[in-house]
Formats: sequence, structure tokens, C-alpha cells
Amino acid sequence: MTTSVVAVTTDVIRNGRPVVGYAFNSTGAMPVALRCWARFIPRIISAPPQELLDQAGLSIQQVLGCMMQREKPAATPNVSVPIGTIETAVWDALAKILDVRSGMWLAERF
Repeated sequence: MTTSVVAVTTDVIRNGRPVVGYAFNSTGAMPVALRCWARFIPRIISAPPQELLDQAGLSIQQVLGCMMQREKPAATPNVSVPIGTIETAVWDALAKILDVRSGMWLAERF
């Protein structure tokens, strides 16, 4: 088993430093990070920033839509695991931007 860490760095500054959301995964023999970098992170990086935002700022739905471009809706673990890891890092970043505990925020939201 391998472990991969994803860090999503935002342009929001707290205490003089950018807000960073983190997630990790250790599913499977192939590092999740390789799949993230092979397919999904390049899509996010190359997207115009406005395509990742909504009126409130960084948008989970917009980021997910960007990552799912050209992907089948019934994705395999080779797709769902890296996307889920990136999504978790985005949720963590958003919770930090809002200065709330991510678990409580997600429980209240859903």
C-alpha cells in the first residue's frame, strides 16, 4: 500500500500564509498522487479561475465538473479515488477559509 497527500493551496491569506486544504489516501498499490497528476490536477490547473468559482468563491461543484471532463459517469476506482482525494482537500480548504471545523460544517451542510 502507498500513501498519497494532496494539498490545495488557495489565494486566501490567513496569518500571513495561504490557506491550504489537505487530504490523504492509501487505497491500492498505485499511488493516488500519480493518477491525480496524470489526469485531474492538470485539468484544474489549466482551467480559467472563473470556471472554478461561484458567487461565494471556490466551488466544489465547479472543481468536480472540471475534473470529470471527458470521464464516464460510472467511474472506476482509478477515477473515483483520486477525484475523491482532491475533493476532500478542497472541502478542507473551504472549511479553513470559513474558519469552521470541516466535520461539523459538512454535517450541518448535508
